[in-house]
Amino acid sequence: MSGSHALPPGWATARLDELFATITDGDHQPPPQALTGVPFVVIGDIRDGVVDLSDARFVQSAYYESLPDQKKPHRGDLLYTVTGSFGIPVVVGSDAPFCVQRHIAILKPDRATNVRYVALALSTNAALRQATAVATGTAQKTVGLARLRAITIPLAPTNQQQRIVEALDSLLSRLDAAVASLESAQRKLKAYRASVLKAAVEGRLVRTEAE
Repeated sequence: MSGSHALPPGWATARLDELFATITDGDHQPPPQALTGVPFVVIGDIRDGVVDLSDARFVQSAYYESLPDQKKPHRGDLLYTVTGSFGIPVVVGSDAPFCVQRHIAILKPDRATNVRYVALALSTNAALRQATAVATGTAQKTVGLARLRAITIPLAPTNQQQRIVEALDSLLSRLDAAVASLESAQRKLKAYRASVLKAAVEGRLVRTEAE
């Protein structure tokens, strides 16, 4: 694995194909679109760490049913963008059926794999550097499936992985709250600045000679 930091005792380095039963991508042929049916997810539908189906286009239900199971994302699977805006992992958290374009890989975990831990590991700069190093193409860089399967992550002991996920969730939640508080303070400061400027140009900020 890239990087010079030694792993803690008991940790190991694991390839993605050692952690997932199958790693594939969406259909390479453009699917027939429909006004209603099953949502067809593209990279733009992956936002803020979730799969957002609110603006997704649709494909016919018959097309979805014709797909092999490994190309149908299910709850607990890991999606990973591989073309253009590559390197974005997201865990499927819904039972709603949908399918994906070929620019998104579908990683179906082995029974023992903590998918959320892997998603966090793939969100690091170290993992993105690996993806960047193997991406090919000119107009749109693509991480091929063979190269994706060979990406490695630091693997904590099984009994530590969930604790790491929960600790990071707590820290990120506090960070999000701090950012929201800072943004609120910035809005208030902007409003106060506008109020002070208004008072200044209306002669209410300092006493005039007449007063």
